[in-house]
Amino acid sequence: QWGIKVHLLLLGVGPLLGPYYETADVAIAYDKTIITNLLDKYRAAGIRSAIVNSAASAHVVPWAEQRGIKTTLLVHEMPQLLQEYNLEIQARLGAAAASHLVFAASCVAEKFTAALNLQHASRIILPQGNYQNMAFNAAARERIRRELNIEDEDFLVLGAGFGYIRKGFDLFLQLAQKFSTLRGGVHFIWVGDIQPTLHTYLAPEMNKLIAAGRFHHIPFTQHAAGYFTAADIFALTSREDPYPTVVIEALACGIPCVAFDESGGIPELLHREKAGRVARLADMDDFLAQMTSLLDHEKLRQLRPRLAAMAAQKFDFPAYVEKLLHLAQPGLRSVSAAVINYNYAQHLPARLESIFAQTYPLAEILFLDDASTDTSLTVAQATADAARREIRIIANKKNTGSVFAQWRRAAREAKGEFIWLCEADDSATPMFLSRLMEALTSAETPLLAFTDSRAVDETGKQVMPSYQSYYFDSGVKELAASGIWEAQTFAQRILAVRNLIPNVSAVLWRREALLAALDAVPDIEIWRLAGDWRLYLALLTGQPGSVVYLAEPLNTHRRHAGGVTQRLSPKAHTAEIAAMHKIIVKTLKPGKHTQAEQAAYLARIHAQLNPARPDAAKAKPAKPVARKRNV
Repeated sequence: QWGIKVHLLLLGVGPLLGPYYETADVAIAYDKTIITNLLDKYRAAGIRSAIVNSAASAHVVPWAEQRGIKTTLLVHEMPQLLQEYNLEIQARLGAAAASHLVFAASCVAEKFTAALNLQHASRIILPQGNYQNMAFNAAARERIRRELNIEDEDFLVLGAGFGYIRKGFDLFLQLAQKFSTLRGGVHFIWVGDIQPTLHTYLAPEMNKLIAAGRFHHIPFTQHAAGYFTAADIFALTSREDPYPTVVIEALACGIPCVAFDESGGIPELLHREKAGRVARLADMDDFLAQMTSLLDHEKLRQLRPRLAAMAAQKFDFPAYVEKLLHLAQPGLRSVSAAVINYNYAQHLPARLESIFAQTYPLAEILFLDDASTDTSLTVAQATADAARREIRIIANKKNTGSVFAQWRRAAREAKGEFIWLCEADDSATPMFLSRLMEALTSAETPLLAFTDSRAVDETGKQVMPSYQSYYFDSGVKELAASGIWEAQTFAQRILAVRNLIPNVSAVLWRREALLAALDAVPDIEIWRLAGDWRLYLALLTGQPGSVVYLAEPLNTHRRHAGGVTQRLSPKAHTAEIAAMHKIIVKTLKPGKHTQAEQAAYLARIHAQLNPARPDAAKAKPAKPVARKRNV
């Protein structure tokens, strides 16, 4: 989604090896010599940050930090698990060396740091997201319950994960046995493999419950979502479990959870969000009572939308990833790209590929289509799919007739701190955003930043290598070199006579500043030619800040013979320029010299659009001279 190239260092192999190779550049190493050699190569390649997943990998943290690679250690383990797998020493060394320690819940952080005697460890609390994006599905619920022979009035209790002692699979089975003797109409299902030894000892009890139709076991499956949406209650019988994703997924489907107190971070969540019940630790009778209190179909139906909405807001996986990225790269700014399209299907592959190729990460890519009549929507999605990139398509059913209406919608729909409005027929070099964002670091409160552009015609043939000749013709020398201006000064010097930001695709806007400018120009949709000029002026004169310019043609502006400039009548064309000059005089109060330049520019445009025509009337023949005839 962000367009970041990922290098993945695996310390072992497993069933996810194939998907890992599809997603990242993978290296596998088992001993210190190979691992440190790989870290040296990563450092030489320019990598300066790493995310280390779990205390089981924590021994790599000091080696990475010694090489100037800042690490963010994600801690998923609690004391009993650390002891079970003999991870205490490497967890302590890794946690002490890491630049950031991330825990899913405060109680996990407290127990981890206390067990390892980490006195001054920094703690960042960041619950993981719903990475499989599970959600309630009524059709799947009906299908799964029918397959399991569960009546509408019956209840289904779900457990999920690798079934062994720490996960409390034996306790889950005890619950099923107790309910089978206390009341009917309650079914139990466990989704996931069971530890072989435990399975051997518990098989007789399981088989009895399965024969009675009260227990169902589904081995590990990639299609677990249907079982979550079919359930009524999630039973977290774990003796110790930091912040299991299965509970997040259950809540995302609107299912309440019952858990043991002091088992991890989930009880705190259930109390705070009123998302289920919490039983006394290791008290099976209390667990049974808490679960029984939830067995009311009508109340469960009423609870479902609230829980799903809460989970969607708190466990947004892209937001989780973004926060991790900002920890790993503190200087990273969020940028939204918004492609503005109408009937440009033939140019979309090149446009989107130039966005995907940006070396600066993009938080999101929006695709706004103004009711195109060509194959734009199909081409856009196919291009994104081929590049394995995510785009969010926002398609109008009816054409707005105004590109500026699409700008307004893009600014409102986007989430980034900055927004790049990408006209669908333009393109950019891979370094476009990186160079602009680098330049922004030197500016105080940047409102917008832009680069020079090269110009091409409809076929892609270069017309101008840059707009320097256009700037020179305008009498503006300042744009010959990169620079930073105070906003009002830039408007007075660069925008007072004509628009010297000729292509919006070359501009990176601070989104809040753009929204303020759009609010200040409520009639922007009626402008046909100079709407961008109008917005630049409103933005730069309506709030304090600065403008950043790079005199590098990092943007490619496609100029069409049938563009707005050519389609607009000469009268309407000059009327918009005259309207802009009037607004500029009122807003910037330029001197007489600038006003004279405005008049000269308007006269020049008028002459260009209304060339002198030869006299259509034919010249009359000269009257013949009377001659005397000789007699």
